[in-house]
Amino acid sequence: MAVHIYVHWDFMKRVAKTYNKEEEFELYKQSLLESPNEDDTIIEILGMHTEHLFDDNPRVHRFDSVNIFNKKQKKIKNTGFLSREDFLSYWQIIGEEESVRVNGSNLAQCPLSLIAQSMLYQEDPEKALTLTESMDHNKFFTFACEAFEDLGDFHHSRFRYGHVTLPDREVRIIEPQGIQSLWKGWSHGNTTYQLTDKDTKYHLIHPRTEVHLIT
Repeated sequence: MAVHIYVHWDFMKRVAKTYNKEEEFELYKQSLLESPNEDDTIIEILGMHTEHLFDDNPRVHRFDSVNIFNKKQKKIKNTGFLSREDFLSYWQIIGEEESVRVNGSNLAQCPLSLIAQSMLYQEDPEKALTLTESMDHNKFFTFACEAFEDLGDFHHSRFRYGHVTLPDREVRIIEPQGIQSLWKGWSHGNTTYQLTDKDTKYHLIHPRTEVHLIT
C-alpha cells in the first residue's frame, strides 16, 4: 500500500494545446490514472482551475492549495502549499506510510512545495503550518529546500516524484559529485536527483524544455 498525490495535474493542458502536444498530454494523463494500485490512497491537490482526475470514491481525498497574490505580477499565483487546517487533515491521511509518490505539474514547482512543506513539518510544525502567512515565505521556502538538498534529506525521505511534467526551462539532474563539491551542495546530488527513482517518469510537454544529466 502506498500514497499517491496529484498536484495540479492538468496545469500543462493549455500548453499542450498551444504547441500541439495533446497526444503527449493524454499519455501523461493515462499514466497518472494507471499509477495507483487498487488499495493505494489517492490525494488530489487542486489549484484554481484544476479538474478532478479521479471519479469520486472513498479512496480519493481532495484539498485546495493556497493561492497567493503576487504584487510584482499583480495576479493570484497557485502554490503547492496547504493551509493549516488542510495540511493537518492531509498529514493524518498519509500517516506513517513509507511510500509517498508525488505526481503533477511542474517539476521543482508545486509538487516540490508540498514535499518541502511536509518535510519541514517534521522539523518545525508551526513554521510549516504558517508558511504562506509570511511575507518572506518564498525566501524561507528556498532556504529550506537548499538545506534539505545539502544534507541529502530529500533522498532519505519517504517522498519520491511519480509522473511529473517538466517546466519551460532547463532541467538539470545532478548526480552526487563527491566530497569535493560540498560547497555546491551536490555531494548528495541535487533535489531532482534525490527525489527521482526507477518509478519516476518525467513528461516533456513544452518545446523549450531542455534536460541535462550531470554525472
